[in-house]
Amino acid sequence: MDIKSTEDLKQVAKSHPKQVNFKFAHLKEVENNEWSRKFNLLLDECGCSSGRQYIMYASPLFLGALILLDSATEMSRYYIIAIIAIAAVIAGVAGKIAGLMQRNRKLTNLINEFLAEETKKARVY
Repeated sequence: MDIKSTEDLKQVAKSHPKQVNFKFAHLKEVENNEWSRKFNLLLDECGCSSGRQYIMYASPLFLGALILLDSATEMSRYYIIAIIAIAAVIAGVAGKIAGLMQRNRKLTNLINEFLAEETKKARVY
């Protein structure tokens, strides 16, 4: 998606394209490339790394639950493992959602940063 105006930029937050290319006429090519790079880094984030982190941080709890359920209940080990696996999937999904929400906040902040710089430059001229 080519970004040529602030209206195009506002559409980025709504449509979440896979990649953007800044092509503002008043910016130098280096500046356009730098803004494109910043935005594309954020647009590439899918929340998978935060999903993995949630699973990793919850793993000690899963291990504790596995040991507790195995020793304190008459449940079959297959059921216990199934419960732990479902809990891990839920943790991963929660982490992915949290990662996507964080990406959206960062994207909004980056858009605001760009607009603030544009406003600052407009006052100088």
